[in-house]
Amino acid sequence: MLLTKILFVILILICAAFYVMYVWDFALVLLIVMIALPIIMFVTTFIAKKQINAQFVLKEAVAAKNTSIPVQLCITNNSFFPIGKAEARIEYYNIFNNSISTFDIYMPIQARNSQRMTFQLSSKYCGALIIKTSVKFQILRCSYHQNCLRLHF
Repeated sequence: MLLTKILFVILILICAAFYVMYVWDFALVLLIVMIALPIIMFVTTFIAKKQINAQFVLKEAVAAKNTSIPVQLCITNNSFFPIGKAEARIEYYNIFNNSISTFDIYMPIQARNSQRMTFQLSSKYCGALIIKTSVKFQILRCSYHQNCLRLHF
C-alpha cells in the first residue's frame, strides 16, 4: 500500500515536469486528472464504506457438538458503486479452548444488491462459539467494521 502511494506521487511529479516542458494543454489536463484521481477514489470508497452492511442470518443458534450448523453471511451494498472483489474474513472460536480458526470468502457485490454466502460450522466441544467477520473490498482497500455472533453447542 505504501509502495503504491510512493509510485503515485512519483507519477504526479513526472506529470508536473511534463507540464512544465510541454507547450499544449494536454499536459495540463493530464496533471489535473492525476491530481483529481486519488480524491475521486477516496470519495467513492468513503461512500461505499458507509453504505455496506454485513450481518449473520441463522435459523438456529443452538446445536449439538460435532454437528454442523448452517450460517449465512448477508452483505448488503446500498451504494451505486459495485464492488468487484469483496473479501469476508470469518474468525470463529469456542470459548472452551480459545483456538481461533479463520477462513476467507471472496465474492462480488453488485450495486444496490445483497449477496448471501452460506457456510457450515461445527465445534468439537460444548460451549459458546463466537463468530466475527471483517469485510474488505477493493476500491481502495478499506475495511468494514466487525460483526460478532454467538452460537451455543
